[in-house]
Amino acid sequence: MGFAKNVANELKARDHEVWFDEERLKDGTEWERYIEEGLEWVGEDKSRGRILLIMTPHSVRRPKGYCLNEIAKALDNSMQIVPVMLVWATPPLSIYRLQYLDLQNSDNKLHITDTLVHDFEKICKALENESFLNETGVTNALSNQLEPLDFSADLRNNIAYYTGREWVKERINQWLGDQDASKLFWLVGLPGTGKSAIASNLINKLPNLAAFHLCKRGDSEKASAHCLVCTIAFQLCTQLPGYRERLIQIDIQKELARCNEVALFDVLIVQPLSREQNKSNEQIVILIDGLDEASRDGKNVIAQFLGSEFKKLPEWVRLIVTSRPDAEVMLPLQAFEPWRLDTESVDNMADISSYIDKRLSGYCKHPGYAQLKKEILDKSEGVFLYVAYVCEVINKDHFAENAPAELPAGLGGIYSQYFLSRFPDEDMYEDDILPVLSILLAVYEPMTAEELQGLLDWNKRKLKKFLKAMGSMLSINSNDKVVPFHLSLYDWLLDEERSDMYFVDRVDGDQMIAKKGMTIDNRAYALKHMPQHFLNAQKYDAVVDDFNFITSKRVPAGHFLFCP
Repeated sequence: MGFAKNVANELKARDHEVWFDEERLKDGTEWERYIEEGLEWVGEDKSRGRILLIMTPHSVRRPKGYCLNEIAKALDNSMQIVPVMLVWATPPLSIYRLQYLDLQNSDNKLHITDTLVHDFEKICKALENESFLNETGVTNALSNQLEPLDFSADLRNNIAYYTGREWVKERINQWLGDQDASKLFWLVGLPGTGKSAIASNLINKLPNLAAFHLCKRGDSEKASAHCLVCTIAFQLCTQLPGYRERLIQIDIQKELARCNEVALFDVLIVQPLSREQNKSNEQIVILIDGLDEASRDGKNVIAQFLGSEFKKLPEWVRLIVTSRPDAEVMLPLQAFEPWRLDTESVDNMADISSYIDKRLSGYCKHPGYAQLKKEILDKSEGVFLYVAYVCEVINKDHFAENAPAELPAGLGGIYSQYFLSRFPDEDMYEDDILPVLSILLAVYEPMTAEELQGLLDWNKRKLKKFLKAMGSMLSINSNDKVVPFHLSLYDWLLDEERSDMYFVDRVDGDQMIAKKGMTIDNRAYALKHMPQHFLNAQKYDAVVDDFNFITSKRVPAGHFLFCP
């Protein structure tokens, strides 16, 4: 506190406006309100406002560091944080991409003396010049080389209205406390059961979590094994000083150029960690969420190299993985026993009950609320995604709070009711909706709206009309790709028994794509996947023609798929 007070006084002397009053920082609600007021004050002018985060073991340790909630709120409101490492403490993973100002070697941490004047000037430069920290520091240099991914938005979305899950955390803590347990904890659950929310909460709360990656289908980077290795390597260097020193000595650019994902995992993670002297024998945890979403063309490269390479890491390194029970993940990780998220368990249903109360707090005193809540619980099948969707609809007054009979049954019920209400005309559905869905379910990589236009020979207005008709079931992601509300939507559409008149036959999409042939706008996609589309559409002569076209263009081997 002495150091912070002196820094505040010096900043005031330089005509900075500073929020700091230790006399009002007392335990209880008043203290929390005052912190809120300070953050709101800083956020009034985000172009000038700064939060000076002085990192010490007390301020940022997980899960009870007294600054963690303030950091989370600042990030939620896009405030600029300037971290200062005064006494070594593991930086919160929520700000792992930020270069911190290292003042650990300062001679006097209690007073701004002559020996600290130089360090104080650094603090002022960091506050006054946004690019100062970006131009200096080992962390920034490693960031430029490894280009770690940013998951801030994903984490915020995943923990919205987070409720309960203490029984899951208890199971994970038991696993961590068992020295003889498997090094890998594998949480398996069906779509919509809250796996990503659990993972995000662990990222914020688990004390010994040192690195994480959130896989995302349709995102070329978040589903990439290469990006996963680089991101985890960078996060580890922010948490483990010894590992960082070894990473600095590696010619990272050279390794990035010559290594595939397996070799890169070995060079950047396995080998440096194996030389780490863990004198305290304290475990560190790496977390990978949504591993199934990294699957592509029937394979999951990340699952494959984890299954074969993770065992090479030191005994004190453990891994938490979440996934759907997909074959592309189950097969490579068959040496490990999955722990299944039981949607029908008493604990899971209790969590859903609490979640409903939180989301529908405005209806809790309504006479029909108890019946409404019971109906949601009964129809949810223990799936959080269903409950989240229904609560959102109720809060938007799409359902009356005293009319539970209108609630759809399960995720399939959501999709069925949604499509019936949007597309009651079967002819309209077949003419304007089905062709696009056929392509979306047939392609091996998500398409942009522009690429879909080219495949369909539609103008921009017609495709825009389609996307509007689909409403919240489809969206455009950050890479401009058209993606579903949830992957289970595609599963439902492909199941003829469940989707009935809305059934989508993938082969129809293959035939449409094959008809367009090598003239499609996305040349990289055509080179990699057109032969398979021709085969699926049973256009075998086209496969030969396509092979001749590719070889005539001298495309390097491995850039296309050819199945005799």
